[in-house]
Amino acid sequence: MANLRGGLRSGPIEARGRVTGPYVGERRAPRSRSNAQASAVSNLLVNVGVQPIDALMLQLGLRNSDLVHLASDLGLTHKQVAKARRGRRLSLRIQNKIITALNRIPNLGAPIRHEDCFTYLGKASNPRLQEPKEKERGSA
Repeated sequence: MANLRGGLRSGPIEARGRVTGPYVGERRAPRSRSNAQASAVSNLLVNVGVQPIDALMLQLGLRNSDLVHLASDLGLTHKQVAKARRGRRLSLRIQNKIITALNRIPNLGAPIRHEDCFTYLGKASNPRLQEPKEKERGSA
């Protein structure tokens, strides 16, 4: 980079006493191993693998858009259904919207339960809606 006098910049630019730019040719330091490991752990917490809802929808011949149209009054989006099928963690509220939409399918027979669609229980935004923890169960 050239400075105002036409020469190459060899150090950081100072503006009002602050350093505001990298050195010429300076590269970013590689990510430390601990950051990469933390990223892998957080990835495991977000992705839980392909869910049973995917096989269920394939068996019923449903597309994501079919489910969205069944739940048009619930505010279910294509992106939420796609995340559910791929195994991205969803909130309990979105999981319940998906189950409600599936139960609106005519001539389905037995109602679809949470266990039929998901291998995990979504986190409720309201703590009162979450299942009680082990300690709370024993004391009640």
